[in-house]
Amino acid sequence: EDESHIVMAVAESLIYGLKSGDTCIVAATRNHLKQIDSIVRTFIDGLDAATADGQYVPLEAAETLSTFMVDGMPDAARFSSSIGATVERAAKRPGRIRIFGELVCVLCSEGNVPAALALEDLWNGLQKKYPFSLFCAYSMSAMDSAVPSQMASVCAGHTNVIPAESYTLLRKSSERLRKIAVLQQKSRQLEAEVARLQQHISDPTRSFAT
Repeated sequence: EDESHIVMAVAESLIYGLKSGDTCIVAATRNHLKQIDSIVRTFIDGLDAATADGQYVPLEAAETLSTFMVDGMPDAARFSSSIGATVERAAKRPGRIRIFGELVCVLCSEGNVPAALALEDLWNGLQKKYPFSLFCAYSMSAMDSAVPSQMASVCAGHTNVIPAESYTLLRKSSERLRKIAVLQQKSRQLEAEVARLQQHISDPTRSFAT
């Protein structure tokens, strides 16, 4: 919901990872890379050295996507040559591999949800070859073009799903339950509105008021 929330979450993950000796790969927008870099440098000395050594690998999202997208969809062979090769190099280093990626979010923000789902499948396939943890980020606004079934597919493709911060920042279980109840009510209202619209489209002679 708020870009600053995901930037801070990624920065915290990187700080912990770099201090633990993990290899950290970040595929993010140019603006987010700058913000993340600024926060991490506050807590990590020698970030430039870590970058030169391959422990920290920042990748600009649009440039990275251009290396494996073909006709609006990710190409498996090119993905392997691009992202796969990067992960392979990281696998040769000591320690674990942690990756943050918002390539999928960029695709969704462009209205290309099918490509994002295909890219998730490629990430999952790569994870079977190399052990790494993958932290994906989807902004709520980027998912505006997604239908419920697509959102469900996104969630199903991940081991864990973290809701937006308006939910996760609620500390008490009672507050979270109230939030869920409100969201469920809004969902039912939306479904009813969609049903009314579909009925009007199928029978335009019926009167309709908003």
